[in-house]
Amino acid sequence: MRILLDEMYSGLKPFLRLLGWEVRTVEEEGLRGAEDERVVEQAARKGLVLVTQEQRVYELARLRGVPCVLVGFGDIARIVDEKLREMASAESRVIPPPRPLEPRGWRGRRGRRRSRS
Repeated sequence: MRILLDEMYSGLKPFLRLLGWEVRTVEEEGLRGAEDERVVEQAARKGLVLVTQEQRVYELARLRGVPCVLVGFGDIARIVDEKLREMASAESRVIPPPRPLEPRGWRGRRGRRRSRS
């Protein structure tokens, strides 16, 4: 299987090659800054699986019948969370779930603005 990395994932090339994948980047294909449709067409023409972070590119690829892998920030966050929890488990410590962030200027029960510490 041959892979075409969209611009935001070009840095993955050496890692995927080390893992045994044949990898090209959008830059190597002369498509830096090109329209999404051109990137999808290049993947179709060369029989490449497209790896992208952009939902729009993913949808265009699906419509064109081009195999595509969508890797978003949510996927990356889940991987980071999993690794952190593995580390905590190995150290026999439990990481509590993250607390939700309070909006800027959040007011406490009495309606006063909380001080920034």
